[in-house]
Formats: sequence, C-alpha cells, structure tokens
Amino acid sequence: MKYMYYSVDRIEGKYAVCVGFMGRQCLIELEKIDGKVTEGDILAMGADWKFHICTEETKILRDSFFVRFEDLFRQRED
Repeated sequence: MKYMYYSVDRIEGKYAVCVGFMGRQCLIELEKIDGKVTEGDILAMGADWKFHICTEETKILRDSFFVRFEDLFRQRED
C-alpha cells in the first residue's frame, strides 16, 4: 500500500497545519491523528483512515536537519 506523507508545520487550535506532496498545505483535525503530534512530525494515513505518526521517518528528517545546521554554522566559523 502506498502512503501519502505529510509534515506537520504547526498546530492551530484543533488542527495540524501540514505540508504534503509538492508543498501543498492541508489541515488535519487533531482527533484524526493517532497519538500526540508535534511540529515537525511526519504523518501517514493508515488503513483505518486515521493519521499515524511515522516515528522513524520523523527521526531521520530531524537528524538530517541537525546535520545541515551543524554544517551551516561550521562554515560560518571558518
């Protein structure tokens, strides 16, 4: 099964403002997300029509951002 992935940009009230494929924004009701969602989490819709937090993908994305920021600051110091 192919999943559509979304990145949580921010939380506004009872919605997660997400960015999907090709940068399209969408609103997902927090009650339709399984678990406690935070900014930067990666979501995928499951067969139960609920959105699930993809912990492994979220970790990979956060780690890659951390490495990029380290490289950026290292270049500024040189």
